[in-house]
Amino acid sequence: CKVGFVDENLVSFRLHNDQASFVNMQNEIDERYLLNKKFYKTIFWQLHPKKRWKLFKGYSWIGNFVRLCKKKIK
Repeated sequence: CKVGFVDENLVSFRLHNDQASFVNMQNEIDERYLLNKKFYKTIFWQLHPKKRWKLFKGYSWIGNFVRLCKKKIK
């Protein structure tokens, strides 16, 4: 196969203060937590088993109960 190269920038990335990520950071909103919680509630069964297990431990009531018990034991 032949490969071609373009010697110029084809994309760019910028940051500004009105971006949702910046606003959420200023308001101390944990985007990763919200995204994982949404994954747990919507596409759980379509995910890789390791990701499902991690989400189950982190976002199910059973996982919350186990974490609470571990804190009480310490």
